[in-house]
Amino acid sequence: MALVLALLFVVATIMLCCCAAQQSQPLVPAAFIFGDSLVDVGNNNHLAAVARGDTAPNGIDFPLGATGRFSNGRTVVDVVGELIGLPLVPPYLDPSAKGSKILQGVSYASGAAGIEDETGGNYAERITFWKQIQWFGNSIGEISSMLGPSAASSLISRSLVAIIMGSNDYINNYFLPYTRSHNLPTSTFRDTLLSIFSKQLQEIYRLGARKIVVANVGPLGCIPSSLFLYNSTTGGCIEPVEAIVRDFNDALKPMLVELNSQLPGATIVYGNVYNIFRDVIDHPSKFGFDYGNRGCCGAGPFNGQVPCLPGGLVKYCPDRTKYVFWDPYHPTDAANVVLGKRLFDGGLDDASPINVRQLCLL
Repeated sequence: MALVLALLFVVATIMLCCCAAQQSQPLVPAAFIFGDSLVDVGNNNHLAAVARGDTAPNGIDFPLGATGRFSNGRTVVDVVGELIGLPLVPPYLDPSAKGSKILQGVSYASGAAGIEDETGGNYAERITFWKQIQWFGNSIGEISSMLGPSAASSLISRSLVAIIMGSNDYINNYFLPYTRSHNLPTSTFRDTLLSIFSKQLQEIYRLGARKIVVANVGPLGCIPSSLFLYNSTTGGCIEPVEAIVRDFNDALKPMLVELNSQLPGATIVYGNVYNIFRDVIDHPSKFGFDYGNRGCCGAGPFNGQVPCLPGGLVKYCPDRTKYVFWDPYHPTDAANVVLGKRLFDGGLDDASPINVRQLCLL
């Protein structure tokens, strides 16, 4: 009898361990990230780039310190990755991002990058979206050489592909008075961007991606930089800028719906970053924030005039959890947690036609 009980205990223990192992498995095998400084995790560290986040106080609340993230802590894709159960994905340009280290994903994101190639030229070197897509193809080739073409194709089709792109096409292109695009009618620039963006998404699909999240452009008229540049006296969002952003987003959503109908086997989720962040900015106390319209780190009106410079050149707030914005442009870790959780588990106002969790479980 004692032997039987012992055997039963061993079997039960093995079953519990197996269940725990199954539960600890990530919802998708990997995540591949495209984007700009909102999700750059260190690619710009390896470029002759003005836009860099690899010096303190960036990363002050991140376990690894100043890695190149433009935040005091995590990016929104870091948060989503945690919810999925994945480790932090490495930047493509990190010398160690080779071999088995890329099997759970890679980030190609680059500060100042945009949909248009010329976007972000005022920040010197950056990785354009087309170049990021080319690098995705390189990663797929490397994975294929490790696993074989069939297994690599399966991994890519089951992985999450996240794209956060478009903000710089306005901030560091259309809104700048010296750019080629500046004098175009808003509708012409919007349609040009969407035409290019559609081709880029189709190329990512051609390379094998099937689970794709596309974030819309956030409330650019509400960031501290805009409040400074447009001389806000009340701290309220700059409505002409907001109207342009909403116009782009209103056209982006049906474009993604159309692509969903045209690309067999693909599901493209529209991540409504604009809606989520306007909710946080308009009702900061509802989310535990005290300051919804000023940066924690910076200087000038709303801390939106001077960026978060290294070496103590500007001051930063002692409690980052009370601020929506880390600097003139980027959210804090705490704000990214709100955004990530709502994209992951939110309703149709936050992500459509399904949320990120549901996409991962397809």
